[in-house]
Amino acid sequence: MQYAEQCIGIFCNFAMFFGNVNQNKLIIKLLERISYTR
Repeated sequence: MQYAEQCIGIFCNFAMFFGNVNQNKLIIKLLERISYTR
């Protein structure tokens, strides 16, 4: 049960992170450039 709760917590943080990214399109462009350079 603890592992499942931990996964849900990580998922919530992940969702909040992407929510912030959706508000800031510049971060998306930076991440795309970083992924293309690799």
